[in-house]
Amino acid sequence: MDLTCDQVETLLRKLKPNVVLFDAAHWIPELASKIGFMKTVFYNVVSAVTVAIQLVPARKVFEDMTLMEAEIAKPPPGYPSSTVVLRRHEALAPPVISFEFGRGITLHGRFTTSMKECDAISIRTCQQIEGQFCDYIGSQYGKPMFLTGPVLYEVMKMERPLEDQWARWLEGVKPNSIVFCAFGSQLILEKDQFQELVLGGEREGLPQLRSTTDPVDPKPSHLRSITDPADLEPSHRQFSDRDD
Repeated sequence: MDLTCDQVETLLRKLKPNVVLFDAAHWIPELASKIGFMKTVFYNVVSAVTVAIQLVPARKVFEDMTLMEAEIAKPPPGYPSSTVVLRRHEALAPPVISFEFGRGITLHGRFTTSMKECDAISIRTCQQIEGQFCDYIGSQYGKPMFLTGPVLYEVMKMERPLEDQWARWLEGVKPNSIVFCAFGSQLILEKDQFQELVLGGEREGLPQLRSTTDPVDPKPSHLRSITDPADLEPSHRQFSDRDD
């Protein structure tokens, strides 16, 4: 992506936009300043909490982009919550932000440079959910904040419409009666985590629809063992297993 800088400059000079939205291309603000007639908005789809706890100037980061356990385990100064924080196992996990992301720059460097150099920051979130974290980010970088809301597809513009069976099922339930819980595409469940998920849903006694990434070691025999009655508490019935 960074190698497209010259082509992007050519396009911007030709199109002459008033505003440019960008994310990981941290060189856009410098390019805009060079061209001289546009504003830049760093548009972020990562949760505001993640940015607020790891990617603000108040968070001490060492020259090698690592963080000591004691440092990452506590929120940065001024962080607005004492409950929405990293747990110990999260603090001990390798920090993705310190990984090289491109040639000669880390993910941390891309994000922080973008937010320092842009004219405004926009985040895909809501004031009602993450407002205090967005306010904190804005105060840390001294930038105006624009929250876009969830930015969902309009039904008629969906590239892949729902299959008939799911569309009919959704049409048959009452409004505000469905809870959608997403763990993200990068989460791979361990066997005990997968069991806890399905058993917790079962205990609700309500219809459940689950679509999950296959657990670690996703062989059919492993999946059957996860839902085998002998492997679960006696009070819970067997779940259907997936062989695909």
